[in-house]
Amino acid sequence: MTASITCYAPVQGLATSLDTLCAQAYGSGHKHLVGLQLQRMTFFLLLLLIPISVIWLNAEPILASMIPERRSAELAAVYLRVVILGLPAIVTFEGGKRFVQAQGLFQATTYVLMISAPLNILLNWYFVWHLGWGYVGAPIAVVITQNVNPILLLLYVWRVDGRQCWGGFSKRALTNWGTSPPAILRTLHHRCVRGSTIASWLT
Repeated sequence: MTASITCYAPVQGLATSLDTLCAQAYGSGHKHLVGLQLQRMTFFLLLLLIPISVIWLNAEPILASMIPERRSAELAAVYLRVVILGLPAIVTFEGGKRFVQAQGLFQATTYVLMISAPLNILLNWYFVWHLGWGYVGAPIAVVITQNVNPILLLLYVWRVDGRQCWGGFSKRALTNWGTSPPAILRTLHHRCVRGSTIASWLT
């Protein structure tokens, strides 16, 4: 839950701004702009991971101040430290999903998850039970699965469909960042409002 609140949900929420940006680029016929918007968002989210990773590396005392059971705080901190290795892959996959969906390739992520979901179950069993790694085996399995997802999506784009919107890496991805924040902030505001509403229901 800590990982979801402090990273996964914000990353997914911010990445949804690509639903607008990429769809507009594709609909206007500027196909390579779809890939450019993907690069800009990916770089932005990778920068966001820096403070998140620092917090996760030092999460134990923070969690210990909020969780009465010291052992639970220790285990949660171990989990967070391990899954840091999967954060860049999450950013890449979330952006990649919007990249293919903007082109109408909604089946791409379905095919990826059809492979990675069973793989995650298998890896959890193998690490936790077969190898006897116990608790730490679970986040290791998660990290491997998280890194497999963007690799599989890349293979789909490369070998099946979606390459037409990729114009290659460009230095332009590091420019004109001022055009993206309004959409990003609108998305973040929407997520915060919805999160506050859900929280009010639960209290």
